[in-house]
Amino acid sequence: LGWLHWRSQSTAMLATGDWLRERRQYVLPGNLGVLAGREDALVMRQPGGFSLFDPQSGQAAPGVALASGERLVGADENGNLWLLLRDGSLDILTPDGQRRHAVAASAPLANASAQSRWALARSGRWLARIDAARFAVFGLREEGASLRLQGAAEANTQVAIGDSLFVIATPRRELAAYALEAFNRKPDEPLWREPLAAFRANDLALDEALHRVALATEDGVLLRHASDGTSLPTVPGNISAVLWVGDGPRLLTATGRELSLWHWREGSFTHEQTLPGGAQWLFRDGDQLLAGSDTGFRRLDFGHAPVAVDTGVGQVWAIAGFD
Repeated sequence: LGWLHWRSQSTAMLATGDWLRERRQYVLPGNLGVLAGREDALVMRQPGGFSLFDPQSGQAAPGVALASGERLVGADENGNLWLLLRDGSLDILTPDGQRRHAVAASAPLANASAQSRWALARSGRWLARIDAARFAVFGLREEGASLRLQGAAEANTQVAIGDSLFVIATPRRELAAYALEAFNRKPDEPLWREPLAAFRANDLALDEALHRVALATEDGVLLRHASDGTSLPTVPGNISAVLWVGDGPRLLTATGRELSLWHWREGSFTHEQTLPGGAQWLFRDGDQLLAGSDTGFRRLDFGHAPVAVDTGVGQVWAIAGFD
């Protein structure tokens, strides 16, 4: 099942304090991955369909199989799942189980291969398809999908798509950003582009409200201003995943061994905290913050940092700010 997490992240307040901690660990039953968060459940992608995961019990419900020719291409900011049908039309599955038609049949979407990867904007207005040699971005309207942008790609190309920007990173080729609403600009003319020397692009995160792009590579996180590509100080390390946290702003990075939290101060990122245990992916939806791998994931929460309290018999550490 070819699918990409959306990488345009809302900057709605997530943190209620400065200290990040692990709240709970979960073991995943089989090859599942987080697709969307809902009020009392997580939607998990699985080969050929999806299932619901209950964080309270730590159990996954029986999977829902897609019909022949259907593909799950993403989830929007409301928790709706978007399904691509064989004829190139798109249906929506709502959180309450209703199915409705969203986009009429479109020839450009009907010819996708089974190996195509997809990235859906949180608003549901844009859909990107990544194939072995090409990428394409489509505008989605009820009357159909229209081709907005296309170009060269590779199997390990990473993309991030928002409401106004599309960012693409192809290792040993280039990092580039395009305006989706291209007024006074040719459709295939990037806002900015630069050579990309990295051998691997592990993850790509776009936050339009923060005007920031973060690209995780084996040589660290490359940081750019989203609108003009201005270079910002690099965060070091062999980084496997990266996630923006809106307050600060702060940046969460993952390696195979640990998670690190970085805070933007006076023109550079300052290392703020390290949590033991690595991750292959990071996920955020509303107030849910998850870090995981193929076999399980952890729920993370922000709270107030430990402080020393004098109890009369010596200092102890008190922690506040968690439910």
